[in-house]
Amino acid sequence: SAMSSTPLKVATVQLHNPGIEHDEPLKVMDTARTLISSAVSQGATLVVLPEFAFTGYYLGPEMWSRGEPREAGRTERFLNQEAKKHKCWIGASYLEADGCDFYNTFALANPEGQIVGRVRKDSPANFEAHFFSGDSSNPPFLDTSLGRIGVGLCYDNWLSEYQQRLYEADVDILLMPHSAPTPRDMGFRFPASAVQFMTTSMTNCLTRQAQALGVPTVYVNKVGLWLSPLPLVSFLENSRFPGCSGLCSADGVVVTRMGGEEGVAVGEIVRKKRPSSLTRPDRSNGRWAMGLGEPPFHMQLFVVSEAIGRLRYALSRRRRYQAATISGSQCNPLAGWPIALVLTASVAAATAAYFQLPPPPVARPVLQARLL
Repeated sequence: SAMSSTPLKVATVQLHNPGIEHDEPLKVMDTARTLISSAVSQGATLVVLPEFAFTGYYLGPEMWSRGEPREAGRTERFLNQEAKKHKCWIGASYLEADGCDFYNTFALANPEGQIVGRVRKDSPANFEAHFFSGDSSNPPFLDTSLGRIGVGLCYDNWLSEYQQRLYEADVDILLMPHSAPTPRDMGFRFPASAVQFMTTSMTNCLTRQAQALGVPTVYVNKVGLWLSPLPLVSFLENSRFPGCSGLCSADGVVVTRMGGEEGVAVGEIVRKKRPSSLTRPDRSNGRWAMGLGEPPFHMQLFVVSEAIGRLRYALSRRRRYQAATISGSQCNPLAGWPIALVLTASVAAATAAYFQLPPPPVARPVLQARLL
């Protein structure tokens, strides 16, 4: 890949999460324009916005109304316009409607105002699986004149499989847009130990991935209040996005680190190939990325929650209808049922395996077919 060892000035932009009100995304876009101008005036060549910057992070079916088609959607139009205006690179993710499905898609615009490529989130985290699909078919990087830019959207950076893919891709820099609120202590449902683990892991993501992959990293998260329903539970989640965005050098030294306020920070990193002495990240931590540590029991249950989410997503007619309407596609109303049967068996088998029970009869044919 094309690459230079000259320093690259990178800006991390911290934004508030757009609320569910209709005009909220436009308000956040106005703020983003101001912050991008500020970043460019400080010499930034590459500007990175958070995951779901203008979509908003809202875990209810209302989220689907914020879906966008490729190219014609407001996020890609915004990226192209701002990148061309300021002669810089700008990236953000949005909820993409494609056919009958929704994806979490990161797009990067070049200084000519063109999208040079897209990377979709591989693994929806926990309750996200109810609302959009993962896509592991695309490479986890974009080849550009800045070099090979790796992209890990939020939870993907926590998983061993994705860490392996980034290592194999031999990226020059890793962008990690997040939309990750700090969870609340909810007693036995999500205890203080799990909250502490997640909070520390979010802060450490910057250095953890730099050390594992031997490349500079860029971590961007949101700030401010997070209000959202959660699937299958009766209460409204009320917590905050912690910010803490920053840059890290390839040798694991933090270059910039923001606090919890809306704003922009600009720093310099040097793109370089990882040292040949750096070995592949080990997989001794199971599904979790090297350096993450052993997640508490309540996070281990994410795998069950994600399986249930994939099942509900597969069965949702409303999801298929809204995605098709936004993307201008035709959808087979029965399209989700074959996969739903497989997923039902998967949920049963995953739950049984986790609690070390014999798999229920419905799951045995699937296990034998090695579809899990």
